[in-house]
Amino acid sequence: MADPLDKLLATTEEVSREMLADLLERWIRIDPETGAVVPMHGWHTLKARPRIFLFLLGRKAASLKGFLEKEGAPPKTIAESTGLPKGTVNPLLRQLTDERLLAQDKEGAYFVPPYAIGQVKGLVPEGDNVG
Repeated sequence: MADPLDKLLATTEEVSREMLADLLERWIRIDPETGAVVPMHGWHTLKARPRIFLFLLGRKAASLKGFLEKEGAPPKTIAESTGLPKGTVNPLLRQLTDERLLAQDKEGAYFVPPYAIGQVKGLVPEGDNVG
């Protein structure tokens, strides 16, 4: 007789991969040759917070697939890759870190920690709801 609780078992990586795929599919693609996060149609309509989250989650996905060595990105890369001004990105990164939605590694690169993926999912528009 199977234990009904078995259907609740999944590794953190399995959960992260499924959540990432569901969340990112509408907004980005990943270049398998470079690991670059490639924005899709509608990206420019997103506000700064979702753009930063989606970019960093895209890097997490690229890292999980082995296309990038590390998932984190420094502020300059985030600004250049999202199309946002550094004057918008830098204070927002500090704020999101204070809110524990982002973390920094030893080199100062920002990333979305595993515990925050579920919270971030609620902050990113789904489908055509980009307002």
